[in-house]
Parts: sequence; structure tokens; C-alpha cells
Amino acid sequence: MFGFSNRDLIRFFRKRGVSMAVENNGKVFPKTRNAADVLAVLLEECSELGTDLHCEEPVTGVIRKSCGFEIETPVASYHTRVLVITTGGASYPRTGSSGDGYRFLNLSASR
Repeated sequence: MFGFSNRDLIRFFRKRGVSMAVENNGKVFPKTRNAADVLAVLLEECSELGTDLHCEEPVTGVIRKSCGFEIETPVASYHTRVLVITTGGASYPRTGSSGDGYRFLNLSASR
């Protein structure tokens, strides 16, 4: 597991032209309060790194393998050495989060 602190996050975005603000409770947001600014930076970073993104494919399963992970969707199965799960919070379903990520984390960790 890799550690990425709030300071690391601020440096990452500042280096890419997005100023960040830290609130009194420690939460970090773009100064513009525009999520599209964050998304643009992340998509550009993924593009530069050659990352494959598969949107609109709900993940139905994650299997931990000795050399990575097998990701199952209704469309296909994908193999990857590295898995990043960004589910949002299960307590906020209006964002599209169903809480599946927590189940996938438990499944992939136990295999």
C-alpha cells in the first residue's frame, strides 16, 4: 500500500496548475471549488501514463492473482498489475456510489 498525504496531494495538483485550499477540518479542495479542474488533471495524468480507462462498465468482480488482479465487468475481463479503487462513499449514493468498492476490497484482500 502506498501513502499519499494531504501535502503530497497539494503538491501534485499545484505542480499541474491547480491551487488547493485546506479547510479547518483538514479537507482539501481546489480553490476554484470546481471538480472539473481535478478531473482534467487526473485524466491528463492517466493519458500521459498510458492508463486504460473503462467507463460505464460496472465492475462485477475483482479477483486477486499472484501477479495482479482480474477485473470482471459485463463487457469483458481485464488483467492489471495495479488496482486503484475510487468508489466514493457508500453513505452518499447520489454520487453514483453503491458501496461495491468496499466489497471488492474485502474480496481482493482475502484471496
